[in-house]
Amino acid sequence: MPVQLDERFFQQLVMFLQQTDNKLNFIKTMLLKQNAQNLNMLFDTVYETNMWGNGSGSGSKEEILHGYVMFLQDFLQKHEIRTIADVGCGDWQFSKNIDWGGASYTGYDVASFVINANNARYAKENVHFVHYNGDFAQIQSADLLICKDVLQHLPNAKIHEFITILPKFRYALIANDIGERVNADILPTQYRALDLRKPPFNLTLEVVHLIKRMPRGRFSCGLFCRRNHL
Repeated sequence: MPVQLDERFFQQLVMFLQQTDNKLNFIKTMLLKQNAQNLNMLFDTVYETNMWGNGSGSGSKEEILHGYVMFLQDFLQKHEIRTIADVGCGDWQFSKNIDWGGASYTGYDVASFVINANNARYAKENVHFVHYNGDFAQIQSADLLICKDVLQHLPNAKIHEFITILPKFRYALIANDIGERVNADILPTQYRALDLRKPPFNLTLEVVHLIKRMPRGRFSCGLFCRRNHL
């Protein structure tokens, strides 16, 4: 039989849960602030606890990225891409379906959790994975830079650092969720929608592909392209 809760008790229970949630959020925020510079530890924890769900998150599901995979393979061929740097390569659950066409691919991630697994499962002659500390200056130059669903989890200061390395690449393909409220500052591993064409970033980018439509059309994940004349 269903248990009947006294209305007053129910209200007290709701208040207790809200207070508990607020305290947990406080603790989480405090820990993030204390460890904001230690991206390795923070993102290892994300994967070890499955914080985003589905490993690298719902945005990495194979079934929603078929169009993206096809677009990327066509882009590689059309622009004669020979070297690729993938910043924030994640657990490679959809990337394993990409035909890199013989190009030399290097996937970078701050999470040793995924780099170790990727090297064990997917590394081969032209595919390598590198663990780095989040300093974008460590990313080697290449024909193509890929950065998918990464910057939306980083503070604005780190995004400004990322922007400084863009001239090292002929092309940059940057994917992130876009919406009405964008570019709020956050702590590492948190989330907000992002549009690098708007302040405080003001990049000149071209939308070249729409990856997915979120439930109820709230926002979309766009793929932006930057072309450099090297």
